[in-house]
Amino acid sequence: MTTVIADGDPTKDFFVHMITKDIGLEDCIFDLIDNAIDGARKQLKEQGKPATIGTQFFVGCKVEITCNGSEFRIKDNGSGISVEAARQYALRFGKQISVKPDADHGIGLYGIGMKRAMFKIGKRIELRSSTTTESFTSTIDVESWLKEPKWDFTLEVGSAKAPGTELVITALHSQVAKEFGDQSFVGSLINAIGRDYSLLIQDGIVATVNDHTVKPFVFSYLVGHAFSPFKETYTDEGVVVTLVAGMAQVPPDNNDPIKRKPDEYYGWFVVCNERVVIASDKTEQTGWDNDGFQEWHNQYNGFLGILTFDSNDPRKLPWTTTKRGIEQSSPIFKRALVRMKSAADAFIQY
Repeated sequence: MTTVIADGDPTKDFFVHMITKDIGLEDCIFDLIDNAIDGARKQLKEQGKPATIGTQFFVGCKVEITCNGSEFRIKDNGSGISVEAARQYALRFGKQISVKPDADHGIGLYGIGMKRAMFKIGKRIELRSSTTTESFTSTIDVESWLKEPKWDFTLEVGSAKAPGTELVITALHSQVAKEFGDQSFVGSLINAIGRDYSLLIQDGIVATVNDHTVKPFVFSYLVGHAFSPFKETYTDEGVVVTLVAGMAQVPPDNNDPIKRKPDEYYGWFVVCNERVVIASDKTEQTGWDNDGFQEWHNQYNGFLGILTFDSNDPRKLPWTTTKRGIEQSSPIFKRALVRMKSAADAFIQY
């Protein structure tokens, strides 16, 4: 018998042209926002500020996005990426299990978000980052990089500048350039950021898109003598799970040009470390029409349920790599789903 070796190495083409198809443009941008928020968390942790949710923890932290038909730019004033971190894992395709999260209650997890976003958006990339002690710049011409046998990226190292990270992408893919040049896409992006980062914005993060300051969804409930919100908090395998459900109180109209429909506040919202991963869901993934439970009907308009998972270790949370869904087979989520149905049933009976 003869032994031969089968080549199991990944290919660059797969990461650049194929894995980028598994995620939408909006979600790619969200992965970059996640990294910026984790940079803010790390910076505040280094300053000794405790990561207490709901206490204006992020005051002073900014994420600025610029997008148009020729350029995409995202800039933050967080901790920055150290040269060693960039060398060892920040630019690596996939995070090693041995690498621990930098920040408490982090939302960057899998180690593919930034790279997948870069390749999804364009073909010329410049990453600049600085800590309090050093800085680096990495310029990537994707077409040239694809021709190189190695997967390495070159870093130009310099002295420290104002802490933070800036990613600039040009030579945009044609469809991406078209979307960035469409005001309806930009408006939808602003609306989605206000929804999915609502709790973080209310905690002090300032997010802007093309100089428009994003306003958060404000989730609140009606309380009356006949019905008040269902509330429950428990710990499951080291994850703090909180469930709130009841009648939504939709905020009044304001002068924000990004208008939101009342229906956007109804259904289930699932949140991991303050980041919404399922929004306004009315399908079987959050219990509706699931295993004999009621299908969603318009008569249930007004129902608002928020399920939150919080952990210092984001690897314990039941989210998918796109952070646009929940791992349905997760035991933690399955146990929470039983409680979600009970909370929704109380609303239905009312």
